[in-house]
Amino acid sequence: MTTKGKLFRVMLATSTAFCAIAGVTAPARSQVEAPPQKSFNIPAQSAVTGISELARQADVQILASEGVVRGKQTRAVSGTMTIDAALRHMLAGTGLAVQASDGRTFTLGRAGDVRGESVGDSGSGQGPARGDEIIVTGTRIARKQYNSPAPVAVRTEKDIERTGESRIFDVLGQMPQFGVGDGPTNTQFYGQDVGGQFVNLRGLGAGRTLTVIDGQRRVSGASATSAVDLSSIPANMVARTEVVTGGAAAIYGADAVSGVVNLLLREDVDGLELTMRQGLTSRGDAYSYSYGGLLGGALGDRGRFTIGVSYNHDDELPLKNRSWSKSWSQFGINPADTGPNDGIFDNKLYPNARVRTC
Repeated sequence: MTTKGKLFRVMLATSTAFCAIAGVTAPARSQVEAPPQKSFNIPAQSAVTGISELARQADVQILASEGVVRGKQTRAVSGTMTIDAALRHMLAGTGLAVQASDGRTFTLGRAGDVRGESVGDSGSGQGPARGDEIIVTGTRIARKQYNSPAPVAVRTEKDIERTGESRIFDVLGQMPQFGVGDGPTNTQFYGQDVGGQFVNLRGLGAGRTLTVIDGQRRVSGASATSAVDLSSIPANMVARTEVVTGGAAAIYGADAVSGVVNLLLREDVDGLELTMRQGLTSRGDAYSYSYGGLLGGALGDRGRFTIGVSYNHDDELPLKNRSWSKSWSQFGINPADTGPNDGIFDNKLYPNARVRTC
């Protein structure tokens, strides 16, 4: 049987633009022949906000290190042109240049550090340029010698929307890599962490699944393990999920025996976004609804802020309302058993066992 629950979670996430500048991470279509042209309307401004705005309008990702962009001003870009042309025009006179590009992600660095053209440029005999190295990892210890062959399962923001789920716990639960986790429908049986939501990767237990947010560890929400409570994260704040489905204990520690779940939060919210969902089961019961809100924007040249709020409600669904729950097979005491040496089993299997509660 399930419990009647109401969850109200608020999460405040701020992102400073001094570490990295990233645009919308939706993948751009790769082009083999002529590169696509985009329409741009970007005024002259600081490199921190100007490059971020170009990335947003071009639907690409642009990476740059802190020391490269600090204190620089970019030129205005207006009109229809390729992304490469727009970047060259914007960065003219700044001492910055594109060091590497695969059409979806552009890496910027100092012009003097550029040694080659973009990746995939047939006119260049050199490979990708080497500039300021950017290491994406879930730990503060950068280990260049580690290249993981473990597969990574990714769910984008659009994939999350298509599920129709209001909880990130339920979104991950639909992936085949996850077993039955500890969620609103079963935590009451354990007598602890009631209302919590803990994913169970590979069915090895929630305590052996490491969950990080934007690559950073979070304080545990469980009473007995280091598992992160996903009920504190509104689903509308998640831009992408990345699941390392192989054991990663050698890098992340013993709590990553079954793998790592990385939740990447949205950083592109401008203004107010409201969402609502409601639904019933195919039998017309277990009514549920949820409300969500996002508020975000820029803080001048210093960074951005994002506030996410979600409210979820689920009507109870008693176990007796499903016919299959009335015909469980269950082990019980065998009345024919007379002692330890009679050769008769102590217990027997009772089919169609009825479950009754007082």
